[in-house]
Amino acid sequence: MIRRLWHDTLFKRLLLLMGGALLLGHWVARRPLGDAASLLVIAVAAWWGARWLAHALRLQVDAQLEDRGLLVAAISHDLRTPLARLRMRLESLGHDADAQRGIADLREMNTLIDSALQLFRGDEHAEPVQRTDVLALVLALADDLVEQGHEVQAGGMPVIAWVQPQGLRRALANLLGNAVHHGEHAEVQVLREPEGIRIVVEDAGPGIPPAQLETVFEPFRRIDCPPSHDAGGTGLGLYIARDLVQRQGGRLTLANRPEGGLRATLLLPTHH
Repeated sequence: MIRRLWHDTLFKRLLLLMGGALLLGHWVARRPLGDAASLLVIAVAAWWGARWLAHALRLQVDAQLEDRGLLVAAISHDLRTPLARLRMRLESLGHDADAQRGIADLREMNTLIDSALQLFRGDEHAEPVQRTDVLALVLALADDLVEQGHEVQAGGMPVIAWVQPQGLRRALANLLGNAVHHGEHAEVQVLREPEGIRIVVEDAGPGIPPAQLETVFEPFRRIDCPPSHDAGGTGLGLYIARDLVQRQGGRLTLANRPEGGLRATLLLPTHH
């Protein structure tokens, strides 16, 4: 245990900092400095030491996160091949009910893999900002869901914004997916307001307990549902949606509708 700690860079820096603090205290005690001067010397040394130690800690955390991201990416890549083989075998069974349920499970596993990869992607993978027709993007997403058999109504004002189009599409797809899953149908509106572009997604589902309106944005956090209602999903959709919106300088909030259901409000800046 001691040998492992000795090879830890952060542990070495902590020992050096403690040793330096002892030497400084001894030096200050032997000098005829005034109280104010002594406090100033100690304060400056403490500030410098804290920055020095924090820098080492930040580097260590960044390295651990990068290693974790590479591990998740490698595992995800290795999983896709056997999952693809399983899906091909199930599809060869035709319209067998058990085969179709198995294919649905495989789709959910692929979604989980994609969500996990998105969770560990950093800013170095950020999409470039482009001039985007927000209403057209929303209408296209709604049309896709309608073609899949979902009830979605979309409309609003034609607005152009400088956004990351794929990131915005992913965030809205997560919100609309939640709406049709929990509320059976969704309504989405695009509005241009003085403070920015507001996109509102509403459903008529059970809503979210008020105490969980913020905690549901945490990774892998799911809402408490009655046994008769399956929450489904991976527990990452809202976390990823908010992260994608915040990267574009926007905000994503949730609120329960007075008439029942959930309202997700996405506010985007209009400037580049």
